[in-house]
Amino acid sequence: MKITRVFTGADGQSHFDVVEVDIDPGNRWTNTSGISAEPLYFRSYAPPGADSDFVHHPAHAKQFMVMISGEKEIEVGHGIRQRFSLGEVLFMDDTTGAGHITRTLSDDRTQLCIPVADDFDFQSWVSENNGRSVS
Repeated sequence: MKITRVFTGADGQSHFDVVEVDIDPGNRWTNTSGISAEPLYFRSYAPPGADSDFVHHPAHAKQFMVMISGEKEIEVGHGIRQRFSLGEVLFMDDTTGAGHITRTLSDDRTQLCIPVADDFDFQSWVSENNGRSVS
């Protein structure tokens, strides 16, 4: 499973890192370990522009986000942009620093947000689940 992490680097800017976590396709009950989630919620944006366009902001909490519908673009430090759509998974880990910009690119964008504890260590979780960086 591919997960794009948005994180704060040593330079105080947000960056992307794409990791692959092994999920056994032959076992529909595959479970990754080590995630204790806070109450999850759905978040919807419509129309395009109903978000933080051109406003840098850090993530308000460490959280997984799963795109349910629509398309968005995230811009991190130094102007690097990436688009995300249906089924893609992100881990928002840039809770400090300059933050990122989010733009809604479709008429309807809905995402499932799964906040985790402040002390959740994404890199350790990836390692524990045979994950690796692919970016």
